[in-house]
Amino acid sequence: MVESKKKTETVHSPLVTYASMISLLTLAPPFVNLLWYTMTAMDGSILKTFDYLNNNGLQGFVNLWPKPTLLSFQIIAVYAVFEATLQLLLPGETVYGPISPTGNRPVYKCERSCSSNLPVAFGA
Repeated sequence: MVESKKKTETVHSPLVTYASMISLLTLAPPFVNLLWYTMTAMDGSILKTFDYLNNNGLQGFVNLWPKPTLLSFQIIAVYAVFEATLQLLLPGETVYGPISPTGNRPVYKCERSCSSNLPVAFGA
């Protein structure tokens, strides 16, 4: 019996795929931060933002980044604990994922509507 090997084909080469993922992960946060600064501090004026960056250079761009605060860490920690608690306590059936090429098989918990409706009710 002849086994047919399934050839995995992608639209782009792996180089294009990895380059696009890395550029998206590295360029999106600075762009969103710059967009936020333009809309809030410069009244939506791209020219004012450009002038600010032109006058202050890279240090001006670094100064735009919001600094982490204790409150921001607390908000993220409380949200993480809340979501982890939901994952552990909500009822649901066990669902097994596909077997990976290395032989591992992920195990999921299908919580259906509970997991999507409960955080909305709590405002998370």
